[in-house]
Order: sequence, then C-alpha cells, then structure tokens
Amino acid sequence: MSVEENTVTMRHIFKEVREGKRRIDAETLQFLTNLKTDYDVVIKLLSIGGVCPAKHKVGDEWVMKGGDDLWRTPNMCMFAFSALYPNIQMLMYGGSYPWEPDSEAVLVPCPDSRNSVVFEVKRIGKV
Repeated sequence: MSVEENTVTMRHIFKEVREGKRRIDAETLQFLTNLKTDYDVVIKLLSIGGVCPAKHKVGDEWVMKGGDDLWRTPNMCMFAFSALYPNIQMLMYGGSYPWEPDSEAVLVPCPDSRNSVVFEVKRIGKV
C-alpha cells in the first residue's frame, strides 16, 4: 500500500471511529497491525541561533532506520529528540505533512527557547 493510500485509509477509518460509525473490528485491527515502519528518516540540523548546549553543529545528521532498527535512538540531545520523536514516527509510519512544501519533510525547533535550534525531519525511503 502506498503512503497516499495509507493516509486516505487511515483518515477514513479514524473519521468513522470518531463518528461512532465503526468499531475497531477484526478488519480494522488487521489493517493497523499491517502498518509497518517501512521508512527511514533523516534528521538534519539546519540552523542554530545562539548556542546549542549539546554541542550539535549545523549540518549534523542522524538517520533513524525503520523496521527492526526502530528502537535505537540517535546519539543526540534528549530534549531535541523528544521534540522530534512525534514527527519521526509520523514519517516512519507513512504519514505526511500536506501543508509543507515537501509533504515528506517538516521543520521542528528545539524546545530550548533561549537558543533557536531548528531541525529538518525527512522521510528518505523504504528500508
């Protein structure tokens, strides 16, 4: 199933569940079970305004592997990673950001409000 087909199907299922028109039946559970983390994601540090206390530098990259390697975390600041993680999951599971110029990428700021560190999280392909 393509990313677009996954997205359309997921939206349809979630809408029906929210409206009370569908319960999580065996077919729905099977669909959700078959959604695999088939995509790799690259995290790239794009800019630093101030100082990165973790000593990351512009251009640093981390690759998150989908599939069996999902549970390994990159060697990066845990505060930045915690902000990035929901976006990593979204892209690994085939989700997209239709409002972004590239729907398979999103810019995410570090939560440190004194030092503006911006990362790009981008799906780079199948495992």
